[in-house]
Amino acid sequence: MPLDHGDCFLVGEQLLRLDSAPFNEPGPDANHTYSYTSPRPDARFRVVQLLAGGGEGRIVSAQGTTLTLGREANHMNFPQDRFISGRHARLDSASDSHHIILTDTGSRNGTFVRIKGAVELFHGDYIFIGQQLLRVEIS
Repeated sequence: MPLDHGDCFLVGEQLLRLDSAPFNEPGPDANHTYSYTSPRPDARFRVVQLLAGGGEGRIVSAQGTTLTLGREANHMNFPQDRFISGRHARLDSASDSHHIILTDTGSRNGTFVRIKGAVELFHGDYIFIGQQLLRVEIS
């Protein structure tokens, strides 16, 4: 599924947002003072954890053009989330566009993307509304 900057998606119980905005160019602040900072990651995008009640949690930058998500041995791990598979999902920079591609890597509970606007649903599709998982049944 191609994602754009600011798109939100759900893995396990984690609501995440794609941040693909470029970093600001380094330079002095408003008082023309240079500050020592950490080195910039060589990454095309970041993932931001959105916390219950508002606010942001962890922010993890891709390793080059890829970021993996899951319970263990990934770039972004959620070991306490019982709804996340060991290797749940992956984000990759698309080589021919500004999109980032979200791939479910065989998780047991699926990966969900917040939709914008009207989307056609088909028999067997799953959707989350609030905390309810629904399956589309067309007879």
